[in-house]
Amino acid sequence: IFVVWVRWNTPSQMDDDVFFKKSMDGGVTWSSEVNVSNTAPVDSGRAEIAVDHNGTIYVVWRGKVMYDPGWKDDIFLSRSTDGGTTWNVGVNISKNQYDSDHPDIAVDSAGNINVVWNERYQKKVLFSRSVDGGNTWSSTVALSNTVFEFRADPAIAVDIDDNIVPHKNMLAI
Repeated sequence: IFVVWVRWNTPSQMDDDVFFKKSMDGGVTWSSEVNVSNTAPVDSGRAEIAVDHNGTIYVVWRGKVMYDPGWKDDIFLSRSTDGGTTWNVGVNISKNQYDSDHPDIAVDSAGNINVVWNERYQKKVLFSRSVDGGNTWSSTVALSNTVFEFRADPAIAVDIDDNIVPHKNMLAI
């Protein structure tokens, strides 16, 4: 069992982090917690998790980054290839000029990582895919183009035939 969550560290500062724990005996005992987002920007949140057929664990989350003239939110991904003991440095996959939030992730049988999130200012649902374990990402695709199509909390899944399946709160892809 793999679990991720966000810990609110200090109420007055932007320093929330994403943590991971695992149980290898059905939840009877648990590993020590590992900070997944400690190498990423400050104030991480909204973490989601997926595992590929090789056992690689992927976590996406929202993290604040500094830009001129202030802070904005982007979507980050880290992976662990050793059962969650260590994690790579978070990779910024959204990199857009507006705030991004509410990521979700699904990994297909070929190991392709599919991520959706919302972009709050222009009210769009965005999608990107990595076919190399999260090292590089496709160009971002807008799945919604009007405010009326916008969903605040998009979700994504992959069916048994590796088709990307929208959640009830998301538009058909």
